[in-house]
Amino acid sequence: MLTLIIPCYNEEKNLPSLLVKIEKLISKYQFIKIILVDNGSNDNSFKIISSDKVYSNDRFDLKKITKNIGYGHGILSGIELSNTDYISWTHADLQTDIEDVPRAYLKYKNQLDSNKKILIKGNRNNRNFIDAFFTASMSIIVSVLTFSRLSDINAQPKIFHRNILNKLNKPPHDFMLDLYLLIKAYKNKYKIKKYDVYFKKRKFGSPKGGGSLKGKIILSYKTINYLIHFKWK
Repeated sequence: MLTLIIPCYNEEKNLPSLLVKIEKLISKYQFIKIILVDNGSNDNSFKIISSDKVYSNDRFDLKKITKNIGYGHGILSGIELSNTDYISWTHADLQTDIEDVPRAYLKYKNQLDSNKKILIKGNRNNRNFIDAFFTASMSIIVSVLTFSRLSDINAQPKIFHRNILNKLNKPPHDFMLDLYLLIKAYKNKYKIKKYDVYFKKRKFGSPKGGGSLKGKIILSYKTINYLIHFKWK
């Protein structure tokens, strides 16, 4: 079984489409469970989710967090609720298709079953020049500072066996969680498999991370600062 964790923060306009996709996913793939994390939203997110028909499905769980602490905290809260061998996460903004998760899982299932030290990550396509430039630049910086070979750090989804949780020591509660997980995987000799995903424009709302140019600069600064001062311990 595979658990897909989707943190959402103030995504009320995206939720109707997301919930339809979740219902289809559960119906199509019998091996998947969904944990939707209302990550401290102050809009109508909780009301929309809890009133949807998928809410009563036994393979769907809703985790309500009262106060938003960070993106990473939302995901980690979902992980605490999970009980499957395999865990994944992706974003609620629908910029990548949530069906990428079961597709990637099925593509690598035989390898995952025979070697638990595999981590699957998204590899974003169809991005504009500025986004691709920032991602490539940060990939080089991260690789140099961590003596690793990592790329497109924040691409979704992430899929892995829960045994890697034993390697995580005080994981960050903010947007550094994706980076932290990949570094831990690399340092513990996990094979990191890339799965191509089609990246779309956001229909509603604004990105919570590095969507704007200013956001990209801030996120880049925070990433470098994190690597220099806190590293991956």
